Amino acid sequence: LPQVKTLRSLFTTQCHHSFIINPPIKLKISCRSIGLYKHLLCRVMRRLLFLVVFTILFTVESLAPTYLIQWRGEKDFAYSPTSYREAELRNAVSSVMKSPPSAFNFQTIIEGSSQPNQSNQNEIIQLCFAKVNPSEMIEGASRCATLRNLYQVLGQGTSYESCAASVSLDTSFSSEELGGSWAVRCRDYRNGRVGKAVNVGKTFEKEAIMGISSVTEHLRGPVDLSSPDILLYVAIFPDDRFLLLREIGHGYPNLRTFDPNTRRCVTSTPLGPIAAFVMANCARVRPGSSIVDLYAGSCATLLACG
Repeated sequence: LPQVKTLRSLFTTQCHHSFIINPPIKLKISCRSIGLYKHLLCRVMRRLLFLVVFTILFTVESLAPTYLIQWRGEKDFAYSPTSYREAELRNAVSSVMKSPPSAFNFQTIIEGSSQPNQSNQNEIIQLCFAKVNPSEMIEGASRCATLRNLYQVLGQGTSYESCAASVSLDTSFSSEELGGSWAVRCRDYRNGRVGKAVNVGKTFEKEAIMGISSVTEHLRGPVDLSSPDILLYVAIFPDDRFLLLREIGHGYPNLRTFDPNTRRCVTSTPLGPIAAFVMANCARVRPGSSIVDLYAGSCATLLACG
């Protein structure tokens, strides 16, 4: 141990008892040295206790999801694997931050229909555990072709009340935002489906809104159901987990403007817009980057990078 030299300097040699430390260092202890030994032991134990508490707090914090991602559905499986989607968002955020985030992990909680030609086919909902501030996350998400909606997780629990009680108002809303317009919507994912199947009735909505009243009572602005400044979602998932979410961002909105038949140069085998965006984001393209399009057929790569 590093403390061996300290122990040797503290222990006196006037004594009747001895013990052996491995590697063999014979130390003699006197009765008068016991007090010093206990003092040193207490200091070591205090430091160990601090390390244990810090580790527990860090682990709990790292286990708490910070964002919820709703990925787009599509009619084929070309870009459906979550590895494509996760890689696009992770690299898009890294491009915004100019360095990879220290933590960026996903957990799938809802998988959409696997039936062909369904509107929500392959639409997936994942929790995201990321140490990224919301502004950088919003900017990164806005570059992604595979992402539909981005939500910030404000609180979670096993009921409406416990979910609302876990919300930190100081970190979730600024003082200016508390005075803005707001609205609450509800989603029930317990049937394991997404899309229109998650819509709920008025009774469910009333119960949810009353359950999170400890949060909504601090929102001083008017209710605006069409375009609120703060849009909250109360969502229930198959594991009976209640989440209070705030919609904060969306994926790239105008992918149709990059459809092959809208380009000036139409080719027989054009690169699709989703593939082009995924490639650009995985390359971490940012303003000032130099892009070389070796084929330059319909310019899908250059359009996505722009």
